[in-house]
Amino acid sequence: AYDEQKWDEALTQFEELRALDSNYEQDTVVDRIVEIYLTLGQQAVSERPASSNDLTTIQEYFRKILRLKTGDEIAKVENDLLEQYLLGARSLTQGSLDQAVNNLKGVYESRPEYLGGLLVEQLYSAYLAMGDRAQANGEFEAALNFYREAMNLPVTDKSLAVKNVTKVSVAMAPTPTPTPEPTPVPEKPVAAGPSSAYAGGGGGGGGGGDASAVGFAIADKPLSAY
Repeated sequence: AYDEQKWDEALTQFEELRALDSNYEQDTVVDRIVEIYLTLGQQAVSERPASSNDLTTIQEYFRKILRLKTGDEIAKVENDLLEQYLLGARSLTQGSLDQAVNNLKGVYESRPEYLGGLLVEQLYSAYLAMGDRAQANGEFEAALNFYREAMNLPVTDKSLAVKNVTKVSVAMAPTPTPTPEPTPVPEKPVAAGPSSAYAGGGGGGGGGGDASAVGFAIADKPLSAY
């Protein structure tokens, strides 16, 4: 079974052999068990898990290796990565966004394809949630940064991140100051010319008109009246 890479079957055989006689070719048996557990574990974390129970099984693989060979560096790295991921995923579920991003981002930087893309999708969701929280608090610069982090992740659908980047960018744009309309200047009245009634008076004003009327009245009286 081992030579045919039937790992589950081979693992069962080696475990049974070890249970019957732990001293029988001890180093070889232990090495085979460690190799199989590591192979199964690494294969599992490269694929999308069907449920959280799968992750518990995977974690047990790495822990068994470390119980058999405490100094196995590869198993330690794998176990630490999985523990960090589980902490991040649990924090995301509980709404502890800062802790979720810190842990998920740490795993992503080490292994972007972890869990067949599940990790990066959860990190994307965490960044969006942090952007929403910052935007609700009026922290538009922080919100924009979180949305941009989400937008830069290699997820299949990043339309929501793009939409939010545009929305926040518009909200942050300064409102243009309206140009004041110039105040209209009132026109100066045009001075009227001399009336035709005073054309012969030489500019004597209103009194000149009355005097002329009196003159006409005297001239109209008959001489016998004097």
